[in-house]
Amino acid sequence: GLASVCDLAIATTESKFGYSEVKIGFIPAIVSVFLLKQIGITKSKELLLTGKIVSAEEAQSFGLINKVSTKEKLESCVMDIAQSLVKTTSAESLKLTKELINGVSDKSVSEGFNWAAEMNAKARETKDCKKGIAAFLDKEKIKW
Repeated sequence: GLASVCDLAIATTESKFGYSEVKIGFIPAIVSVFLLKQIGITKSKELLLTGKIVSAEEAQSFGLINKVSTKEKLESCVMDIAQSLVKTTSAESLKLTKELINGVSDKSVSEGFNWAAEMNAKARETKDCKKGIAAFLDKEKIKW
């Protein structure tokens, strides 16, 4: 369940994933909302209806997790991704991109375009966007 609500999920080769509630007469109600959006209806049905447990590699193959690492390299893998985000992306743009993703996912294509246009306009007004565009135009390396 936790993997299905993460923005980025990294697992070890030993990790296993599953929604086994159906095997004990229960249902994976809350996490199913996130899982359906994360991996789609076909694979979600397979996991939710069968209670099947899958390996990290299989979970990565259908988009539940982003990366598989050895247990020994997990911390450095996570730190590399975190450092990359901190050094190469704007905090304001990350926030707005998450808002964009969350807002557009339940809209029709037409509504999605309108939402995306609104978010685009909102992003252009941020300090980070102005700083980033100025650095790009001046051919300067930006520091976030």
